[in-house]
Amino acid sequence: MRNLFFLLFPLIVYANYSDIGPHEVVILDDNFTLSSGQSIDYVFYAPSEIDHTTQVTLVHAFSRQMDTLFELAEHYASWGIGVVTMNLLYSSIFENDPLQDAQDLREVSNHLSNGRRVIYVGHSSGAMRTIVAASEDSNAAAVLGLDLTDGAYEDSGGEFLGLTYARTSSIPIWGLLAEPSSCNANGNGINVYLE
Repeated sequence: MRNLFFLLFPLIVYANYSDIGPHEVVILDDNFTLSSGQSIDYVFYAPSEIDHTTQVTLVHAFSRQMDTLFELAEHYASWGIGVVTMNLLYSSIFENDPLQDAQDLREVSNHLSNGRRVIYVGHSSGAMRTIVAASEDSNAAAVLGLDLTDGAYEDSGGEFLGLTYARTSSIPIWGLLAEPSSCNANGNGINVYLE
């Protein structure tokens, strides 16, 4: 792994991915009817004039909305990656069903990916949902958790969902973590990466 890093380091430094990429971004607002019969709104960010080979499914945190991620979505798309964001239907204090959200993520992602490889990226509890979604998506290439928080639910027999699904996943699961605090359930998502 260390050798791979040293080989890629010059490319990373040269490209300077912190800058906006070379592609214009086309933004499509639309909705999709899920197998449950519900309609879900999504925004697709596509790099113009190229056929992207990879798609990112970018997922917001608990009780947030997809518009909190628009700058990150546009940035990824400017580097040649198609990105979809959506408002989760079951990620609020009124309805919290991460397993249903994961199914919805897979359905929208598969609808838009056209067989392309998908990298699931999620923030906080959205990262937990992406692990569940990706573990059952044959197009999934990887998961990136952004300050992952995990949770135990009745449907999982009291087990932490992210950790449970990470154990059975065959794809890489990466993460960026903040210092443990009340904002990230005291860093309870770290065990997913130690598995």
